[in-house]
Amino acid sequence: MQTPMRARVHPVDLFLEDPTEPHLVLAAVNVEDTILLRRRAPAAVDVPAGLGLEVQVLFRIEESSRQREHWSFLLELWLDGDPLPPAFAGWSDRWGLFDDRQGVVARRLPALGGGVHELVFRVRVDHERQPWGNPGGAATTTRELQGTIDLHA
Repeated sequence: MQTPMRARVHPVDLFLEDPTEPHLVLAAVNVEDTILLRRRAPAAVDVPAGLGLEVQVLFRIEESSRQREHWSFLLELWLDGDPLPPAFAGWSDRWGLFDDRQGVVARRLPALGGGVHELVFRVRVDHERQPWGNPGGAATTTRELQGTIDLHA
């Protein structure tokens, strides 16, 4: 069994609604010419009992093609087998401008009682690309990442 990592608590974090609450980065997405989706979370994490946990997917888009593009980021979670509401973010590029955008898709888990809780996650990234003058003929690329984390409260 892997030793659980402690959930991080940072005094200042621009992505957190409540900077005193622990958070966990599940994955990171970097989009340039292709989509790079990497898992960042360990297999097990210690979480203080009685506190919620914010889980996050970080994304960064750096792009300058001559095509119209749209990116969407979806985070789905199941805690102890029960689905939680999904979290979503999206970005569409602008004609003639270099896109350099970063953000986060996050969902707050409810306060955890003592014991081990199973968190199952699925991250999906969709990238749609089409010529600016042609509303049809879009090409879509999809990347997915799934995993499970044991939360020790």
